[in-house]
Amino acid sequence: MSTITDPNQPKAGPAIEDTPECAALDPRVREAIRPNFPADDAPFEDFANTYNFRNSSDRRLILTRQIIRECLKRRAEPGGDRDEPLRVIDIGCGRGMGRSEDYVAAVKPYCDELWGIEPDTEVTPNPALFDHTQHALLEDADLPENHFDVAFSFMVMEHVADPGAFYRALARAMKPGGVYLFMTPNKDHYFSVFTRTFKALKLDEFVLKFISGGDVGDYHYPVVHRCNSRAQLVQHGKPAGFTGVEVAYMEQDGPRPYMKGPLRPLFHLLAWKRTKVRRPDRLLTLFARMTKAR
Repeated sequence: MSTITDPNQPKAGPAIEDTPECAALDPRVREAIRPNFPADDAPFEDFANTYNFRNSSDRRLILTRQIIRECLKRRAEPGGDRDEPLRVIDIGCGRGMGRSEDYVAAVKPYCDELWGIEPDTEVTPNPALFDHTQHALLEDADLPENHFDVAFSFMVMEHVADPGAFYRALARAMKPGGVYLFMTPNKDHYFSVFTRTFKALKLDEFVLKFISGGDVGDYHYPVVHRCNSRAQLVQHGKPAGFTGVEVAYMEQDGPRPYMKGPLRPLFHLLAWKRTKVRRPDRLLTLFARMTKAR
């Protein structure tokens, strides 16, 4: 799988379980990020070069461990014990990563400052987790320039309406060499294709009500699919200064919760096909690491 990489990436730091920060975590949090498959703790480069269909655990676990790994890398750089604080920002922090605060709680001890951005004014991020929070889209947030070492988001990029503005704002806030890690539904997965087709036919709300039993509530935010393919990341990220674009793909149980009743046989057929036709770029979740030029 081809990648555009930054040759100045820092070297790997110590194993997560060997760090005092991990030992000090609440046992529930430590258990939440415990790897269960070899792929759960693979370096990003190895993960990107593996066919990750049903060979890994919870996506949040994997993303969290990669965020921690990035923090440890920076501590391991020459001058890693520098006076400059290590700063991390959670984009779309909301109620936690996939509605669980445990994963963000696992990240917090590995950085000196943890910031959160949340556009929904009805959601209040946990003040015990974040040193600074704002209710804003990243594009509109008041953030210091060249401030953050690591940024991350979980299931946010599929909602970004103006990718160019998003990446310009992120580039302003990130330090040179800073890394943005995120997971988003893969635009090229069959389920994303289905949802775009239903939306174009104005049947998306009807289908959502059908599969959710009629209660859509806060089931979803508008999805625009403008920044959740590798081509889109390069198209919008590189002009903003993200010269390192690395992409991996994974799928554990796919869109099973959405494919109920008469759709269940189709789900099993497509899952079987995944075992026979091994195309990583068609798996459900796109996992990216983007690096701002130094």
